[in-house]
Amino acid sequence: MEKVITAFGVKGISASFVSRITTELDEKVEEFLSKPIEHEIPYLFIDATYLKVRDGLHYENKALFVVAGVRDDGLLEILGVRLADSEDSLFWQDLFEDLKERGLKGVKLIVSDGHKGIQKAVRESFIGSSWQMCHVHLIRQTLMKVLPSLSHLLTVRAGYVKNVMWKRESVFIQIWQEFRNMLSGSI
Repeated sequence: MEKVITAFGVKGISASFVSRITTELDEKVEEFLSKPIEHEIPYLFIDATYLKVRDGLHYENKALFVVAGVRDDGLLEILGVRLADSEDSLFWQDLFEDLKERGLKGVKLIVSDGHKGIQKAVRESFIGSSWQMCHVHLIRQTLMKVLPSLSHLLTVRAGYVKNVMWKRESVFIQIWQEFRNMLSGSI
C-alpha cells in the first residue's frame, strides 16, 4: 500500500489511515446510492461505459452504468451508478426497480444508446413513457453505416461532439461542416 501512496506523491500515510478513509468513502457512496428521490424526474439519460476492473488477481471488463435525471425543477441529478458484467435487460430492469423504490416517478422520456437490453427494460419498466436514441449515438451509428471505412475517424468526432455540442452550438456546427467537407472529399 505504501508504494501505491508514494507513487501518488504522498508520504507518511499509514495503511490503517487509508483503510479508514476507504470505509468512510464506502459509507458515503452507499448513502448516495440509497438516498430518496424527492422530485419528479420527467427525463432520464442512461448509459454504460466499460472499464477494466481488478477482481482478485486479474482484471476484467465491467460495465459502469449511470442513470441521470432532469428533475421537475430543471436540475440534472445523478440518480444511480452501478458496476456489472453486462448490459442485459434484466440488469436494467433491476436498476430501474431500485430507483422506483427510492421514489423515482413522473418519467416521460428516456434517452439512451440503441442497446436492445436498455430498450426492452424501458418498455417494461416505464409503461407509457417514450424512449429516444441519444443524438450522439444516432449520429455515430448513422455515419458508421454510411461510411464504414471512416469508422476510426467517426468515433473520435462523435466523442468530441458529445463534449462540446451542448456547450456551444456554433462549435457543433463548425465540426459538422468540417466533417461534411471531409466526407465530400472522400466520395
